[in-house]
Amino acid sequence: MSDQVLLVADRVWDGVGDRPVPRFRVLVRDGRVAEVGEHVTAPAGTEVVELSGHTLLPGFIDCHVHVVDESLNTAPVAEQALRAIPPLRTLLANGFTTVRDLGGSDQPINTALRDAIADEGFWAGKPAAVREKLHEHADHARATAALVAGSDVVLAFGTDAGLFPYEENWKEFPTMVRLGVEPVRALRAATSVAADLLDRPDLGRVEPGATADLVAVPGDPFEDIEVTGQVGFVMQAGAVVQHREGGVSRL
Repeated sequence: MSDQVLLVADRVWDGVGDRPVPRFRVLVRDGRVAEVGEHVTAPAGTEVVELSGHTLLPGFIDCHVHVVDESLNTAPVAEQALRAIPPLRTLLANGFTTVRDLGGSDQPINTALRDAIADEGFWAGKPAAVREKLHEHADHARATAALVAGSDVVLAFGTDAGLFPYEENWKEFPTMVRLGVEPVRALRAATSVAADLLDRPDLGRVEPGATADLVAVPGDPFEDIEVTGQVGFVMQAGAVVQHREGGVSRL
């Protein structure tokens, strides 16, 4: 692709507003968002990516992942880095253009609790005493989550991916919504709010000057949060790394 790319989607959400804006265009130049608007034009030779039926959003950010096995802590840095590449690719395919690794843990208690509360199937084959322990505390855990959802506390997206399959980290979105978090708040948690947490104001937003980390999902995630698990387009720093439906032309 050329150094300039024009993205045309049915809806664009900037990572901050309450709703996406219909038929906005995003011009990307030299790895950054150059222009955003309804009537953005581009010079001859610009690549055009048509994202018909999709919503374009900032690239997702997961503030808590584990991409290096703690058993490799004494391995050469190069080996640790190479081992991290496959999970990072999986996360990128999910639309997570930025992740923060917080080290390993041999006691994935928080992840186990989350999975257990969300999915009774998690307990298949588990000892009866363990299942009873869950049922004893599950209502309290759900109530606590509901309190957080109903509060003004700032929520940033962090999943502990690596203590469960990387390809499932997107499920945090529907889990948050199911527990009472509004879709816009869940989406901000993985975009502008997460960027603020990481002190990266150039991320998590679709605005001129921002790093061109962008994703597109079919339909409207504000109406159906499950589409966050169907990312079909990923751009990282201005480079298209995934586009499942083609739609590329040249002006």
